[in-house]
Amino acid sequence: MTNAGDTTGASVDASAPVLRRGLVDAPMKYVMIYLLLTLVLFLVEYYETRPNAVLVAAYCLISFAALFAGWTFKRGQEQPSLTFDYGHGLAWLLRVACLATIVVSLNNVFAFYSSLAEAAEYAIQPGVAYEYVKYISRNGLDAAGATTPSVLGVLLTALTFTKYYVVGISVLYWRRIRFMERVLVGLTAVVYVFQSFAIGAMINVGSLLVASAPFAWFLLSRRPESLRLRRRPKGRLAKVRAALLSGAAIASMLYFLGNRGVFLSSGGGQLAPLLGGLVGMVFYLSHGYVGLSYCLELPFVFTWGHTTFRGLATVILPYLGVVNRWTDSYLVRSEMTFGWDALRVWSTVFAWLASDLSFWLVPLVFLLVGLSMKRAWIRGITTGNPFALAFAGQLLIFCVMIPANNQLFNTFGNSVATLTIWVAYRLSLRRPKLAHSRSVAPGHSALVRDASGSADGLSSV
Repeated sequence: MTNAGDTTGASVDASAPVLRRGLVDAPMKYVMIYLLLTLVLFLVEYYETRPNAVLVAAYCLISFAALFAGWTFKRGQEQPSLTFDYGHGLAWLLRVACLATIVVSLNNVFAFYSSLAEAAEYAIQPGVAYEYVKYISRNGLDAAGATTPSVLGVLLTALTFTKYYVVGISVLYWRRIRFMERVLVGLTAVVYVFQSFAIGAMINVGSLLVASAPFAWFLLSRRPESLRLRRRPKGRLAKVRAALLSGAAIASMLYFLGNRGVFLSSGGGQLAPLLGGLVGMVFYLSHGYVGLSYCLELPFVFTWGHTTFRGLATVILPYLGVVNRWTDSYLVRSEMTFGWDALRVWSTVFAWLASDLSFWLVPLVFLLVGLSMKRAWIRGITTGNPFALAFAGQLLIFCVMIPANNQLFNTFGNSVATLTIWVAYRLSLRRPKLAHSRSVAPGHSALVRDASGSADGLSSV
């Protein structure tokens, strides 16, 4: 290891992992490109039909700038005293997470289908499955003939966060995982993907891929200095695999949207579902800003946190005898005033947060999100902390879903997942018992280098 303060003529231990400079800002770079693309699509699609489109764009740009400012905020350097490695604690966490994910997935399947054979028929048409499940849910039907008891149902819903640890730990430590654990991970992946297709929950697959991105970026960019050149072909192969996986995920999403029958494409033959899915994708990426444009025309009404934390409020408030103020939210009042449905279509995360904070204070939330994501990300890549990378993944989901809704807290399961992952992250900074840890001498850490190989001031964060 080399001293973090020595940036001139520093020598690097041959076994010390080197982080490329581009890795440090990778998450925010892609987030900004994505958000600006969605805003451009909104302006192209709706500029002529929404009179306040320019106001919407200006407000979003201010909030995006706050998010970026939080990410670039300069703060005191931290000296990591421990680096994380795969041990008994993480091994047990992986096994428990796999089993919990399998149980939760099967419960979701049998909540709508009486048999796996019936579920399989819908799984090959995820768009149709989505419409079927939506119809069953909104009409309060019990298609499977067996409803999970409320307490057990709440418990299983609370365990949905385990899927993030399955993906994160398996990706980060795949070479260290035993054969039977790999088999268990593979079985979990099959069951989870089957469940997602059977109930049309492609958003869950998308969220899982987004949450796993920090782990993938970390692995693609972290390698021993002595093997930099020798491993370049393997590094390129890994990037090709990542690109193919991303392409397959996007194609699956397009097929799902086109298969729903809502977004139709005239012509195209065999490619009609994909072309229809492309139309649907443009709609989903941009129409949330239309909902925001309506909300900006309404006055502020405080909802006491019941909108931002709707997932928790919906479950907890009835037990406390507290009236839910969700009906005063921007989303519900927009539906009452303009006919823009509160939940069936999107109104961006701004409308959710502004219902409790006002639109004036939402940029401050974005500033804090950018700052928190940067801290978690840097802690993750400098110490290999899987809990920090998992929390960074949750905040990345928040960023990706900005044009849509408050994905982290809009349901009870998502709320519990976010809070559990945050608590685990905070505990890992103080009591890293779940992972085998190796001490790092004070003043030493993994060196961060740019593409030219020069040392960077972010070497100790």
